Amino acid sequence: MMKNKKLYAAIGATVLICAAAAGFYFSSLAYRLNRLAAGKDCRVGAAVIAGSHSFVHGEGKYPLLSVFKLFIAAQVLDKLGRENTDPCKTELMVAESDNNAADILLAYAGGAEQTQAYLNRLGFGGIDVSVSEKEMNADIAKQYVNRASPADVVRFLKTVREGDILTPENRKFFDKIMTATVTGGDKLKAGLPQGTVFGHKTGSSSRTAEGIKIADNDAGFVILPDGRTYYIAVMVSDSRMSDRENAALAAEISAVVYNRLR
Repeated sequence: MMKNKKLYAAIGATVLICAAAAGFYFSSLAYRLNRLAAGKDCRVGAAVIAGSHSFVHGEGKYPLLSVFKLFIAAQVLDKLGRENTDPCKTELMVAESDNNAADILLAYAGGAEQTQAYLNRLGFGGIDVSVSEKEMNADIAKQYVNRASPADVVRFLKTVREGDILTPENRKFFDKIMTATVTGGDKLKAGLPQGTVFGHKTGSSSRTAEGIKIADNDAGFVILPDGRTYYIAVMVSDSRMSDRENAALAAEISAVVYNRLR
């Protein structure tokens, strides 16, 4: 009996130590990200989910730009899975950020209104989707309309990859098109060691007449060498910095997160 009590005590202590360590990592992460964002001429939002722990920097919603293609991809793959149809149409939209493909698939899914309804059904009513790529390209003001918090973006990614929304085959396909993304090599990916398994979707806006970049975003998942996965989104908005500076900020945040969690 005494041995059992000692065993339970040891297990309890181990759990508390692990929880304390996780808390330390995330409090340290908050400190580092606050320092990175300090003094930057932009709004910076970031969110991380690692296991049962999460971290958020910044408040409110940020313009999504092409990151909203993640939601279209999931909706279309869900629909194709139920119809037992080939999902390859989604690859150009996500991997190469093809705007024409995005609008074709958005129409196939029933338009922005149906994508919003789909998000609402999944419990992501805080994400706003109401305009297409064509509408955003025609009117720069509409690039502010599709919005989400970084926390909702990473939570959506985790739900799609680890939940049962998609068939097993289409979950694998979702990962395939995410890891095949060719845009944004200077953003989150630049903060990761070479060879890291990384799937993501970027979003980049126009600049206003005043030279303000509406959004420079990157969101995805990282698989650590030991097999653990974390989800990360960095969303830069209303930036007077250069595209290179925006990307460098995302890369710095990515590196800090990776080094804290590896």
